[in-house]
Amino acid sequence: MSKLLEFTIEERIYPYVRMTQRGKFSDPAALAYMHNQKVIKYILKSNMLYRNWELFDHQPLGCDLLFELTQVHKADLDNLIKAVLDAGTGIIYTSDAWIDTISARRRKSDAPKTIMQFWTL
Repeated sequence: MSKLLEFTIEERIYPYVRMTQRGKFSDPAALAYMHNQKVIKYILKSNMLYRNWELFDHQPLGCDLLFELTQVHKADLDNLIKAVLDAGTGIIYTSDAWIDTISARRRKSDAPKTIMQFWTL
């Protein structure tokens, strides 16, 4: 029987951006991304603690992601996926390298929301 964890993030997800060492401190997109990562991590960590869930430690995982966005085609879907998976590292799983299957979709919505589900394979 696989274990299922589900998270809902009712915040805008800033897509992953490549950044230089200097850009981390000056590029507006990089600064917004890094701040958003802290917000997502806080939400995920709070949910893990509240629900008394444990970190998936070196276990193959499946992942389903639904992004509800106010502007659907403003960012690449793969950069949105990378943003939420990077935020889950060390909180939900030891490394996103353990995610063996991903399903992701996005749709238009009046308010941003991301639903993340993870299960053991």
